[in-house]
Amino acid sequence: MTTENTTPKRVTTPGGKLTPGDVIHFRKAVTAFGDVRVRGASLKLTADMIERSVSADGTSWLDRVDDPDGRIGRGEWPATEPRWVYGDPEWQAERESARRRAWAVSDPEERAAARAEVQRVYGDGPTTSQSVDIAEHYTERQAREQAERRARGLVDRTR
Repeated sequence: MTTENTTPKRVTTPGGKLTPGDVIHFRKAVTAFGDVRVRGASLKLTADMIERSVSADGTSWLDRVDDPDGRIGRGEWPATEPRWVYGDPEWQAERESARRRAWAVSDPEERAAARAEVQRVYGDGPTTSQSVDIAEHYTERQAREQAERRARGLVDRTR
């Protein structure tokens, strides 16, 4: 007769052991338990999840919770931390939404404060202009070539 161990598995992490019911959050998009988990997502661990996270050599990717690489953290997503990363599409969409709300404020002083808050929270906006460096416009090239021909004593033909 074999007796099966019914004690829930624990995974040891730098911050201590993870057990069923513990919550982790994702600081970067990762694939976990067959689903893509985006930045800011939280996940409540079950015994089955912890069991499936352990590989044949006895290690678990959950061992990396709170590691310096910063992919997974312990607990719910910190309320003070933005879910976007500067420059990402999510950042751009949230910044644009906040910018529009700030400009919609009718009182000039309140509007200025709202715009300053957008700048404080989201930083500089994306670049919206482009400059095209044209070394020499074709008409400038034609004029230069004509001047060079005249300097050499060549006559331009006219009709």
